[in-house]
Amino acid sequence: MLKKWLGVSNLSSSDSEYQASLTRQTLMPIALSIAAIIVASTGIGYFQVIARITHEKLDQAEKYTVLRAQRERAIFTLAEDNHELLKPVILERLKNRQTEELTAEFEQLVTQMPDGTFRNQPAVFDYTEFPGIFLGANVDVNAEMQSRVATYLDTLDAYGSAWQNRFVNTYIQIPENGIAIHMPTYAWTESAPSDSTFRVTDDESFYITDRENNPQRETVWTGIYYDQVAQAWMVSCVTPLDLNGQHVGTLGHDILIDELRERIARDNLEGMDSMIFRADGRLVAHSSTELIDRIQETSGTYSIADAEDDNLREIFTLATTKSASQVTVENEAGQEYLAVTTIDEPGWYLVTVVPKSLVQKEAFATARLILLIGVASLFVEVGMIFFILSRKIKDPLNKLMVATESIASGNLEVDLDAKRQDELGRLASLFNTMAQQLRESFAALARTNQDLEVRVQERTAELEQAKEVADTANKAKSEFLANMSHELRTPLNGILGYAQVLQRQSSGNEKQGHGLQIIYQCGSHLLTLINDILDISKIEAQKLELHPHDVYLPSFLQNIVEICRIRADKKGIDFHYQPPENLPDGITCDEKRLRQVLINLLGNAVKFTDAGYVRLDITVESAAAPNLTRLTFAVKDTGVGMDAEQLQHIFKPFEQVGENQRKSEGTGLGLTISRKIVDLMGGAIEVSSEMNQGSIFSFTMECPLSQDWRTESRLTRQGKVTGYVGDRQTILIIDDRWENRSVLFNLLEPLGFTVIEAEDGKEGLEKLTTHAVDITITDLQMPVMDGWAFLKQVRTTERLKHHRILVSSASVFDTDVQRSLDEGGDDFLAKPVEAEGLYQMLAKHLELTWLYEELSETQAAPGAETESELIVPPQDVLADLRAHAKQGSINAIKSELSKIAQLDSSYQPFVEELNKLVKTFNIKKIRQFLA
Repeated sequence: MLKKWLGVSNLSSSDSEYQASLTRQTLMPIALSIAAIIVASTGIGYFQVIARITHEKLDQAEKYTVLRAQRERAIFTLAEDNHELLKPVILERLKNRQTEELTAEFEQLVTQMPDGTFRNQPAVFDYTEFPGIFLGANVDVNAEMQSRVATYLDTLDAYGSAWQNRFVNTYIQIPENGIAIHMPTYAWTESAPSDSTFRVTDDESFYITDRENNPQRETVWTGIYYDQVAQAWMVSCVTPLDLNGQHVGTLGHDILIDELRERIARDNLEGMDSMIFRADGRLVAHSSTELIDRIQETSGTYSIADAEDDNLREIFTLATTKSASQVTVENEAGQEYLAVTTIDEPGWYLVTVVPKSLVQKEAFATARLILLIGVASLFVEVGMIFFILSRKIKDPLNKLMVATESIASGNLEVDLDAKRQDELGRLASLFNTMAQQLRESFAALARTNQDLEVRVQERTAELEQAKEVADTANKAKSEFLANMSHELRTPLNGILGYAQVLQRQSSGNEKQGHGLQIIYQCGSHLLTLINDILDISKIEAQKLELHPHDVYLPSFLQNIVEICRIRADKKGIDFHYQPPENLPDGITCDEKRLRQVLINLLGNAVKFTDAGYVRLDITVESAAAPNLTRLTFAVKDTGVGMDAEQLQHIFKPFEQVGENQRKSEGTGLGLTISRKIVDLMGGAIEVSSEMNQGSIFSFTMECPLSQDWRTESRLTRQGKVTGYVGDRQTILIIDDRWENRSVLFNLLEPLGFTVIEAEDGKEGLEKLTTHAVDITITDLQMPVMDGWAFLKQVRTTERLKHHRILVSSASVFDTDVQRSLDEGGDDFLAKPVEAEGLYQMLAKHLELTWLYEELSETQAAPGAETESELIVPPQDVLADLRAHAKQGSINAIKSELSKIAQLDSSYQPFVEELNKLVKTFNIKKIRQFLA
C-alpha cells in the first residue's frame, strides 16, 4: 500500500523506459523519519500518564459514591427510626383501650356515608389539620374496630404533624379495607372511591407486610411508584402492627424520591454515570434519560433482568456479587470501572460508572500534544520538500496545466513532450493518450446526440397522442358518472319519496312508523353509496367541500346505530352503543358527510365480523375554545383483522382486502372518501388491527356547539305539517316520469295545494299560460322540451319572466346546479326529494306559514304533568328501568315501559311522561327523571 501511495507500483515491460522515481527519492525518507518520531513520542507519553490517572479517578469515584450514599440514606434512616418509635406506642394504646367503650368518641369523629363507606364527620373535619379515616362499605364496624379507629386517629393526630415537613404523610392501613392517614396536602379519605371493587389493601404497601410475604414482621420498603395524588415518584416504608397474634394494621410513610432521581441524573462527576437499583433488580433511578422513561412507562417496575442492555445486566451482577469489603470492581465487558455501595434501609445499590475512556482521556491529551509537535515537524520538512520539488517539477507541471486549460476550453489538439524518463515523462505520455481518446469520444457523442434528438421527437409525438387518449377517457368517465347518477337517483326518488308520504299518512302505529323510518334511512344510505362514485371524482379534482349546519346529535347518532344494528342482527353478532353522559345536544357539522364516514366504518366492521361484537364508542372532551367540543369516534370489532401489508393498502381507491366473498360487497371507495372527509374536518383516521383479533378505526374532530339545532329541525320538531295559512296555492309539476310526479303530488295535495302535472316542458309551458300557477317545480332531462329550454322560454316571455321556478333534478354535479340557477331557476331541489327540504323551499318562496297537527295529551311536552299527578311504580319495579337507563339502551327502556303499563292503569301517566324523553333519545334527562 505504501508503494502504491508513493507511486512505485510494479511496472510492466512497456513502462520500462520510466524506471526513475522522483516521488520515491524525495518523500520516502522524510515520511519514515517523521512517522518514527511521532509514534515513539506518543507511546512513551501515553503509558506514563495512564497508570497515574487511573488510580486518581477510581479513588475519586470511590469517595464520591460512599459519601453520596451516606447523604441519600438519611431520610430512609429517619423513616425507620420513626416506625421504631411509633410502633410500641400504637400497640400499647390499643392494649389499654381494649376494655374502653369508645362508641361515642368514634361517632364524634366518623359517620357512615350514603354509599355505605365510613368517613370523617364533614362538619368538624379539616384534612389540613386532622388525620382522616376511610372504611370500605364491606367493613364490619364493631366495638373492636371502633377502638382501633379511635386509637389510630388519636395517635396520628399526636405524631403526624411533627413529621409532615419530611414525609408526604403518615398512615395506618387497616387489613379489613380501611386507612387512617395524616396528609395535610390532599383530602385523601374524602376523595377515596366508593366502588365496591376498590380496596386499600390491594396496594403493594400493604400486602408486603402480611404474614405470607413478611413472616419476620419487620419494617420493609416498597418499590418506587408514581403517586397520582402527589404527582410525584415515591417509595413507602411500612411496618406490620400485630396485637395478640393478629395483624391489626400497617404503619407507613410515603417518601418523595423525585429530588433523589434528579440528583442521580444531574449531580455526577464529569464524564461518569450513576444509577440506583434494588436487590431484586428493579431499577430505581439512572442518569440516562432513556432508562428514566422506561421506569416511568412501567410505573416503577422496570427490571434490569428484562432490559435489552447486556452491559446493564452485567453491572447488576457485578454489583450484587462483590465482596462486602470491596468498593470498586472492573467491568471488562463494558470497558469501565464500577464504584458500588448500598443504601441499607430500602436495600438499594448505588453505583457510579467510570468509563475507561475517561481514565484514558488525559493520556490521550498528552499523546495529542506530542502528535501536534510531530505535525509541526512535518510542516517544517514539507516546506523543505516544497522548495526542492518546486525547482525540479515546476516547469513541467506548468506546461501540463496549460495543456489542461486548453482541453477545458475545447481545444483537444494537445501534444506534450514525453521524452523525460521519470513520472512526469510518463504523465505527459498518458495525457497525450487521453487527449486522443477525448477527440474520438466527442466525435462519437456528436453522432449519439443526433440520434437522441430524433428519438425525443418521436417520443414527444407519442406522448401527445397518449394525452389526447387520456383526455377522451376522462371526458367519457365524467359523462358516464353523470348518466349513472341520474339513472340511479330517479328510482330512489320514488322509494324515498313514498317512504316520506307513508310516514305522513301513518295511522300512529309506532312499529310501522319505525319501519318506515328505517326504510328511509336505508334508502338515504343507498343514496350515499351512489354518491361515493361522484365523491371520488370530486376528490381527484380536489373539489370535495363541507357544508356544515346545526344537528341534533343524540337523534342523529341513534339513527345511524339503528341502520347498522339491522345488519349486525342479521349476521347474529352483537352491536354495542352507549352514548356518553356528556354528549352535547347540538353541534354544527356536515351531517351528510359525518353520517357517510360513520356508516362506512360501522358497515365495514359488521361486514368483516362473523362472531363477537361491533361497538361504537364516543368520547367527548373540551376543546381549546369554550364554544367548541372535541368528539372522538372509535369503531371496534372482533372480526378477521388485517396484517401490516393489508393496512398499507386499505385507503387506496378501489382497494379491498380480505376474502373474495367479502370483496364483492362495496365499491372499494368508502375508506378513501372517508379519509378525505375526515381530513377536511381537521382530523385523521387512525387504524390498528391484528389478524383474527379485530380492528379499531378512530378519528377526532372539533366542531362548534350549537344552541340553534331546534330551529334547524323546526318542521319535524313542531309536529306534522297539515296545511298552511292563507289562500289556496297552485303548483305546477313538470316531469316525464309519473312516479316522480306522484311523489310530489302526494306530499303537496294533502296540505291543500292545487297540483297540476305536465310530462314535458312544452306541455308545462302551455299549462303555465292557461292556469294561475304560483310556483313551478320542473325536471331537467325530458323529451320534446327539456328543463333548460323551458327555463329559457319562461325567462324570455314578458308575462312569465318573474314566475318562481324550482329546478328538481337527479343530477347533483356542481356545474348542473350552478347552470340551473344561472339559466333562471330560483332554487335547486335535489332528487331524491326530501320532504323537509321541499317544505322549507315552499315556505321561503311562497312566504307560507305552516299549520301543524295539534299535539295530543300524550304528545305534550315533557313535564306537562306535575309531579303530584304521577303515580310512581315501586322501587323494585324501577330497578331494571334504572339499569337500562344507566346502560343507555333505548330499546330496553321501551320494552320495560310496556311491562309497567300492563301492571296497573294508574302507572300510565308515568309511562307516557317517560316515553316523551325516550322519543328524543335524551338519556341524560331520563336518568334525572328516574333518580
